[in-house]
Amino acid sequence: MSGAWRTARPEKIELSSAAADAVAQALSSTSTRECCGFLVGNQSGATIIVCSVIEARNAYEFPLAFGISPEEHQRCRLCCPPGEHIVGLYHTHLAHSWPSALDIRNMGLYPYVWLVLNHRDKSRTAWRCYVLQGESLREVQINLPNLPALVPKPIPAGINPTEVQP
Repeated sequence: MSGAWRTARPEKIELSSAAADAVAQALSSTSTRECCGFLVGNQSGATIIVCSVIEARNAYEFPLAFGISPEEHQRCRLCCPPGEHIVGLYHTHLAHSWPSALDIRNMGLYPYVWLVLNHRDKSRTAWRCYVLQGESLREVQINLPNLPALVPKPIPAGINPTEVQP
């Protein structure tokens, strides 16, 4: 994918059981700093289909932010199975599941779908996914195995993601 949508802007993301389990495992493996990785698969129309994940090394030592170096990004791209590519990324926040101001800025640099997870609420029903469309942040429906579709929800009243610190 390398930064451009192959067909339509994503309306929903579907994670395989293996991909969802790998993301959940990454979420439960750390609680003191953000973890991150790439979602690997394909796009079919307006649906992102995630078959697997590749965990990435967080380049930041600071616990409230994540960064992926260009070298790590390239390493992960080379790890994609034949016929699949990076279609998104995931990362955690220690207290919420919406993008920070830094995330929104970085969405312009890495225009994938962004799956945001919350360390306080590790349940899969708390997962949220976003895409930057022009200058507008839009939440994307998530389909996970054995759960009803996680439809977009409003960000809590009084929270402006562009003002939230990482």
